[in-house]
Amino acid sequence: MSKTKNDPKMELINEIIQLTKVREEYWSFHPMNKHAVDVQVEIPKIDKIIEDLEDQIKNLGKYQ
Repeated sequence: MSKTKNDPKMELINEIIQLTKVREEYWSFHPMNKHAVDVQVEIPKIDKIIEDLEDQIKNLGKYQ
């Protein structure tokens, strides 16, 4: 087990960075954001990509 002390200032800075990333992610879907992601359009696109990748994984074993 490590006995190094965590720097309280660095921990706070890291928490701010993490929360900023979460806030930016939320903003990408916020209705007041004029460039907001339309999840009704984007989710089916992501689902198709996932399905294609799963098919590629299944086919990897068939040709080896």
